[in-house]
Amino acid sequence: MILSEVQRQARQFADEELFRAVEARQRGLEGRARVCARRAASAVIQAYFAAHNISLPSGSVMDALAVCAVLPDVSPQVRNAAQRLMMRVDEQYQLPTEVDLIAETRLILEELID
Repeated sequence: MILSEVQRQARQFADEELFRAVEARQRGLEGRARVCARRAASAVIQAYFAAHNISLPSGSVMDALAVCAVLPDVSPQVRNAAQRLMMRVDEQYQLPTEVDLIAETRLILEELID
């Protein structure tokens, strides 16, 4: 597949954010890892929307995830990943242990850009 310049830039940004997410997780900074993963996913989703002429109400990370979570043009796996990326943490600032936002972002990246 030939990527547009927007998709290439989104891919580069997402790769950098995922690298930061992994580094943050290794240092025990799970909150920062979540933020980086969400930013990476948002960049990929926004590039996909631009390529498919899908408009967003704003450029916010959460808006991109929310639209992707209900978009019929993407697979159920991507919609589910977007939903998990929007999950709120509990009182201890944790997500359920089975949720890995870095893995969810990689799934979105693989389907929407790769």
